[in-house]
Amino acid sequence: MRINTNNFFSRCTNKVLPHFKTINFDRLPEHKTQKLSVWIYDNCVGRFTIVDDVDCSEQREVKHITKIGFENPSDLTLFILSDPAQIMAN
Repeated sequence: MRINTNNFFSRCTNKVLPHFKTINFDRLPEHKTQKLSVWIYDNCVGRFTIVDDVDCSEQREVKHITKIGFENPSDLTLFILSDPAQIMAN
């Protein structure tokens, strides 16, 4: 069993910190964000966040999104290549 020393403190933050690398999805329901949070906690090592946000495009459209951010860029890469991210993108 591998012990992650980051687990001694809360790894899930409630906001996107400036140095986090992020990915955006269309707004996800609460049950999907909870499943993603559990998957990230089990498979990634650094801090992360899952927040609801708004995105403004050049066409003056406001779109509700779910933003997922990772402290370690390698965690973002693992997430993008994983099954949960592929399911959320479709």
